[in-house]
Amino acid sequence: LGPVEAFSGDHAVEVVLGGGAARSPGWCQILADVLDRPIRTLADPGHAGARAVAAWAALAVDGRTGRSFDTGPEAPGLGSTWADRYEPDPTDRRVHDDAHAQFLAVFDALRPLRLGSRSPCPDLTGNPESET
Repeated sequence: LGPVEAFSGDHAVEVVLGGGAARSPGWCQILADVLDRPIRTLADPGHAGARAVAAWAALAVDGRTGRSFDTGPEAPGLGSTWADRYEPDPTDRRVHDDAHAQFLAVFDALRPLRLGSRSPCPDLTGNPESET
């Protein structure tokens, strides 16, 4: 989320999640914790991305900058109503931050192997027939 906010020059107060992922309460909570932002889901999350693009286009045609949608009981322009809201849990956020730091350390430690590789996904067992 940081790179998107840096590019846009705006701070996301909350994230609207659509599609199949929005149907999973566990996944919604993980995203809220990792992104450190509330996650809102739509009552009908199918095709939410396409509906959001259409709503942004309508705002542009109307001459508004459209940096945010109304957060009332209905989700204007998204063709649905709001369903659930998931708040970030600071304790779980720390767990994810620690795991991410470990991932980055391993990723950096493996850099020499990645840079010397002929393929993006080398087989580290040495079996050339299994490389993709």
